[in-house]
Amino acid sequence: MGLGFYSNLVLVILSYIGTAIVVPLVFYILISFGYSDVVEATALKASEISDVDDFLEIAFELGVFTAMCVFFYLWAFSL
Repeated sequence: MGLGFYSNLVLVILSYIGTAIVVPLVFYILISFGYSDVVEATALKASEISDVDDFLEIAFELGVFTAMCVFFYLWAFSL
């Protein structure tokens, strides 16, 4: 085995665990900052989307959620 194999192995394992918990982590962060009502309302509206206008009503919230997920995915992947 090469030098630093085990430390790199641990880092890769942590990276995979990090990518697996990104979405729950983002939900936890949003709820802990007091945005639980916004998350709940957005989830309800997302389940009732029937046309583009319904989607445009929650586009900002979905954009923020997506941006946070991408940020944490990239952070975990860059480990």
